[in-house]
Amino acid sequence: MERTTRIKLMTRYMETRCHEKYKEYKEYKRLRNKAKHQTKKAIRNYEQKIALTAKEDPKTFWSVFTKEPKDAPIPDAREQEFREKLTTVVFTEAKVEKKLKKLKSGKSPGPDYMHTRILKETASQISKPLCMLFDSSLSIGVLPLAWKSAHVTALFKGWKNWLKMDFESLFDAPKSSYIAPSEM
Repeated sequence: MERTTRIKLMTRYMETRCHEKYKEYKEYKRLRNKAKHQTKKAIRNYEQKIALTAKEDPKTFWSVFTKEPKDAPIPDAREQEFREKLTTVVFTEAKVEKKLKKLKSGKSPGPDYMHTRILKETASQISKPLCMLFDSSLSIGVLPLAWKSAHVTALFKGWKNWLKMDFESLFDAPKSSYIAPSEM
């Protein structure tokens, strides 16, 4: 079907999002998938055609590739601009306390064995030391070693692809290290 038909069906469903329009949404999905399939097939056929006619028509074959300039200038790093932006980062006790109180208390502790519930409940007491730690680590340019350690666990994603042994990694860092990057 045409692209406009697909768009009309999708907008009709998105306007109401009701179950009565679910048939139209399913029809939209079917048409979308069909269009994607046809596009991929057309691209594949075009590339095969170019590859097969490469000897007879090398100009068409080489027109697919772009020529990279050899003497392209290296862009300026604008170091001063970034340095100015980094020096304007200010950690305040109120901001740190707010971030600590937003931590999810149901999460597991990181490698520092500090539970998020403790961080959340003691936010008003530990916000000042954490603020000082963040400021000093930013001014020195060195992170505490505890923030560099993390638990990385491989989780089996499911039996659907068990032959591929499909794993997803779970990264768990110290919870106090999550606060500083969110302020930058």
